[in-house]
Amino acid sequence: MTGELKIKSVVRENLDTLRSMLNEYGDFIETRNISDASDSTDDLMDKIVQQITVCHSMILKDSKNK
Repeated sequence: MTGELKIKSVVRENLDTLRSMLNEYGDFIETRNISDASDSTDDLMDKIVQQITVCHSMILKDSKNK
């Protein structure tokens, strides 16, 4: 697998994970009072931000290599 394909694969995998987390977050918000679940919500948001950061850094790294 070439470097570019590997990066695309990793980003796609991370985006799939991110999509799943965002769906989970949406379900979480719909089914709970946000103030009652703020700690869990914060944990989930931290994970979502982490996934976005990973994807963003991979894309930046790829664009610098071109």
